[in-house]
Amino acid sequence: MKHIFQMVLHSSVYFFLVPLSIFGQDLVNEKIIIGKDAPAFVKFNADIKDCQWDNPDVAKQFYSLKVLLDKKLKIVSLNNDNTTVKPTKLTVIEGSRQHTFLLIFKPDYEINKDPELQYDYSDLKKLKVYAEELRVKNNERLKDMQAGQKQADETKANTAANEPVESFERLKVERDAKSQYETTTRDIDKEIAQEKQMQIEKKRKNEEDLNEAKKKEQDLNQQNEQLRQKILALEQQQKRKDDSVQIVQQEKLKTEKALAAKIEAEKKAEEQRAADIEKLAEKNRSEQEKKNLTQAQKEKQEQEKRLAQLERERLQKEADEKKESARLKAEREEQERKLAALQRESQRKAKEDEARLLAIQKAKEDAERKKEEQQKLKMKLQKLEQERRLNDSLALYSRVGLWNRYGSKGIDVFEMPRQQMDYVNADYFYISDTLKNYQVSKSVIAQSKSPLNISSSSNNQEDGVSMTLESVTFEDAKAYFKIHIQNRTNDDYLMGLSRVHWYDKSEKSKKWLTLCYITYIKSFPIVLPGRDQYVVLVTREPNITDDESLVILINERRAQKPVKEIYITGKRLNEIKAQTERTLE
Repeated sequence: MKHIFQMVLHSSVYFFLVPLSIFGQDLVNEKIIIGKDAPAFVKFNADIKDCQWDNPDVAKQFYSLKVLLDKKLKIVSLNNDNTTVKPTKLTVIEGSRQHTFLLIFKPDYEINKDPELQYDYSDLKKLKVYAEELRVKNNERLKDMQAGQKQADETKANTAANEPVESFERLKVERDAKSQYETTTRDIDKEIAQEKQMQIEKKRKNEEDLNEAKKKEQDLNQQNEQLRQKILALEQQQKRKDDSVQIVQQEKLKTEKALAAKIEAEKKAEEQRAADIEKLAEKNRSEQEKKNLTQAQKEKQEQEKRLAQLERERLQKEADEKKESARLKAEREEQERKLAALQRESQRKAKEDEARLLAIQKAKEDAERKKEEQQKLKMKLQKLEQERRLNDSLALYSRVGLWNRYGSKGIDVFEMPRQQMDYVNADYFYISDTLKNYQVSKSVIAQSKSPLNISSSSNNQEDGVSMTLESVTFEDAKAYFKIHIQNRTNDDYLMGLSRVHWYDKSEKSKKWLTLCYITYIKSFPIVLPGRDQYVVLVTREPNITDDESLVILINERRAQKPVKEIYITGKRLNEIKAQTERTLE
């Protein structure tokens, strides 16, 4: 009984012992509940640096960790067969803080009814206060367990003191001790004999090793003698080579002296040839200078003749230019007189044209003014017609008009469908949740991207109304389904009962996912003929597997109208989730 109680105590201390080295904002043994159908979300103040399991081999069989972009840790259950899972310890390092959590798997967690599994530790001031409260609770729990252990030990000691000791038990103990002594003695004798045999074998082996060493020494001496003889032969061969090299060097010296004498003789002959060439060149230069002087005198005479001719031509050109200048002046004066006459005539015609244009412009302005007055009158009539039609339309969609067209026929378009209450959860009625879901839904509708575009399975051409699932957004433990409704008929589309059905891998019904929010939370939209409408359905984020699926069903308020069904696989939903999260190994 004592051992069992110690095991329980040690297990409890493992979960509730508070290390003395942890201070401030670190959480110790904080409990996190994980549901089978819904993951848990833990939000921190800083980025998550690391996560460590106390027993990774076991923990990774039941849980998967995913880090989201907004400093959140998502803990997903992999336990699909309701296997009993013991509390699992997880250490998370975020910023400069280190937290330890106890993950508690709750197989009976109901995603539609139980509180959302969200844990927010992002406010550091609140975190510090809560961490201190948690440490106090853990210490109190530890003291209670230690007191229980002490009481159990005292009870065990008192019980043992009162138990009688039987004589036959002492005899049995003595007999067992004697038998053990004899067995031990035999074992010692056997070990001594084995040790002697080992020493004999060791001595024989040492003698064999000594003989082998002597033989190796003789072989080594013989090899050294052979090596000495080879070195002596090589030295004699090298001496003969040195004598041959000396003879070759003497022959080389004689050849170099003969070559130097030959080069000196050729150099003197070359200098003599250069002197002869210089004398011949001096003689040729004297004759050439005489020829150049005679040629220069002839060129000077010809240049003087050309200059005289150019002077005569210049004087003649000046006389011709004076005559031409007088003629051009007379022609220019005549042209100026003609141009003045033309300008006077042009000014007269311009005045006449201006008067004619003013008359035409005035007539045109009068015509445009009359046309504008007619256009204003026409627009006023059109506006009056539009106002009349709008009033008629407003009358159709006023409370009275809707009552006359639908309410009087038993079709309630003013309130949420009665059956809808069976497919919404408590989040639907909390004002804070409604405001949050409204803001997120508004931003989802404003997004221009449509990565899914999954159409409803009904025949759109038959009834003229189509529905398309354009996107799914996951935020704060919820899933936002953006649906585009297109009405291409001449009749209103009355959006009615809306539901989301969860099917397992065998395509059997698993459960309904109740709604947390619908874009038009009370009176569902009426999509006018030729118009489009966006709606967003919101559920809690399901822990769906790749081989499962969801089906969105939307009824028309009139029973004879077809039900719209949109099918999306769990694999596609998980691919969307993976875009904003990363898995921790």
